[in-house]
Amino acid sequence: MKTKRLRRLAPFLAAALLVSPSRALADVPIFFVFAWVRVALWWTILLAIGIEALALHLLFALTWRRALWAAVLVNVGTAALGFIAYPLVGTLSYPALAPLVMQTFGTGQIVEIAAYCIAAAIIDTPIELGLLALLSRAAGYGVRIGGKAAAVFFVANLLSAAVLFTAIQIGPRQHPVDAETRRLLDGPFNEEVALVATIFDELSRHRDAEGNIDEAWRAALKAQAEGLDFVQLEIATGGRIYPIVAMPTGGIGTGMTFTYEDDRYDGAAMVTRGTVQRYGASPPGAPRDVLHYRLFAEDAAHPYSVQAILPFP
Repeated sequence: MKTKRLRRLAPFLAAALLVSPSRALADVPIFFVFAWVRVALWWTILLAIGIEALALHLLFALTWRRALWAAVLVNVGTAALGFIAYPLVGTLSYPALAPLVMQTFGTGQIVEIAAYCIAAAIIDTPIELGLLALLSRAAGYGVRIGGKAAAVFFVANLLSAAVLFTAIQIGPRQHPVDAETRRLLDGPFNEEVALVATIFDELSRHRDAEGNIDEAWRAALKAQAEGLDFVQLEIATGGRIYPIVAMPTGGIGTGMTFTYEDDRYDGAAMVTRGTVQRYGASPPGAPRDVLHYRLFAEDAAHPYSVQAILPFP
């Protein structure tokens, strides 16, 4: 079974990291991932070039040809330097900026993606202005960069960041589940999916201010899940994982490996076909086809999710 291609995975690797339950923004800056996300969502770069070409045309009265050519060269240079600048600036600024962002806006996927987009605009603006100044001298464009030009380019970069933010948010939802998966969710997996939805809806009422789950409620969920067909069922909240149905690993020295296909959506639920296979066992287990079914939500204090692994019939 094929695994998810890097081209499709990269834009949402960031999202996967960002929605992971935590009490803070990611402990390790992921600006290097963000740089790859921008390349993978290549069409947002084309829109950014168009936005900046318009800014150059209006700001410096350049011909459309010169404005477009300058925008292309500046963005190529910024992309190359960005792979160095993003992780460097992120590492240096993260300890000071992350607490400020969290205290002001909270945590969660939307906050983190927005923070990275705005940070990218802040980093890109001086790089682009410097490259534009060099290009102007080399090509004789006669561009003079002052406060007005800096402000316009910053706004242009914010617009580009808004496009990227939107693309990251809506991209996966353009791929609904296929007919076969739809049949399984409505038929054989109907009770399992209903329990996942119930847990998700009730979760906010059964956790404390730190995100810890009421153990009596958890015990009741385990009893409900006993008669259902889960490979695994777990809740993530407050920086912890709470198993409802634990996946057997086979003892010390063994574990499970996973493969994933493309993410699909069934309403708010992320549904991904894949396999699980025990490793370290003798003989090793055969790959087992499964569905990963996940509901997740943003919360200013503690993002949370409910994830089930269902056995493919």
